[in-house]
Amino acid sequence: MSLPQAALALTVVGLGVQVQGMRQQASVAAATAQHRENQLANQQIVLQDDIKHETEAERVRQRLIAVQGNQQRGKIRVGQAALGQVVDVGSAADTTSDLAAEIEFKKLMSQNRSDLMVRNLTIEAQTVEGNIGAARLEAQAARSSAKTQIAGSFLTTGTRLATKFDFGSKGNLKFRTQ
Repeated sequence: MSLPQAALALTVVGLGVQVQGMRQQASVAAATAQHRENQLANQQIVLQDDIKHETEAERVRQRLIAVQGNQQRGKIRVGQAALGQVVDVGSAADTTSDLAAEIEFKKLMSQNRSDLMVRNLTIEAQTVEGNIGAARLEAQAARSSAKTQIAGSFLTTGTRLATKFDFGSKGNLKFRTQ
């Protein structure tokens, strides 16, 4: 094998190694982005579950507040009746009315807190959704980038070979001696 042929063979082998390296690098980048996308998808599932659980927990809290309020109201009415007071008029009625307002206030406060939590979880879930899209694009870009880099390597190597060698009429390779 002549020196020009050996140089050409080494150039082609080098190009093959470079291309394989680019493929592996793109594969790792795409796999990393895919893994990130999967993690984000799992996070989104957890957030959606958190929203459902918070909504259900608020229903339970609302019911508990109402039950506790009814129990308090009943105790007050029993106490007032035991004292011989008429429970539906005057200060006895005012006490019951105040308690009803307090119960309603507790329910509203609980609902507002729950609504805020659900809103925040929803915003976080939407952010995660956007990040999933970004990870998906990142994986696609990694794959596409590798193809472009490989094509560029072929073109660069071909250009270098064309400037360093003369291809004789009989297929003989010769170094350019300029």
